[in-house]
Amino acid sequence: MKKSIKIILISISTIILIMILGNKILAETINNANTNQSVDSTQETDLNDIQNIGKKYNGKDYIVGDVRNDNIIDVSDAVDVLTIISKILSWDYNNNKVQDDYEIYQKIVEKGTISNNENIKSVEDLYNICDVDKDDEISVKDARKILVYYARKAAGNLDN
Repeated sequence: MKKSIKIILISISTIILIMILGNKILAETINNANTNQSVDSTQETDLNDIQNIGKKYNGKDYIVGDVRNDNIIDVSDAVDVLTIISKILSWDYNNNKVQDDYEIYQKIVEKGTISNNENIKSVEDLYNICDVDKDDEISVKDARKILVYYARKAAGNLDN
């Protein structure tokens, strides 16, 4: 029972974080687009950090950042990344014989927490899609970068 409450609280916190980050990033992006502000170094860094998102992964049939495999990168993909992170961080390894993050992903899909992406067949695939900044870690930074990509795309500030 305690574990279920913990997971529910983590999930609610994750959704609230996504809503706050998403609204802030979208508002800033739209504001910058409307006022024709010049791009500062922080924005340039953001563009460099998201340059692989929305593109096919080299030699694979999937798109970086498209966690739901619906050919749309949006808030739902960031939510799925945060869900995966929360499950990885809160997993009880002593009671569940899980070998790696891919197996945790499979269990999340089996429980219906997130939808299945048929392109994710290994831990390598999971990281190629979710680890958008390629730092070998699926983290909140990846979810944030997906939101930045989505906000910039929605505001018309991306070429791809």
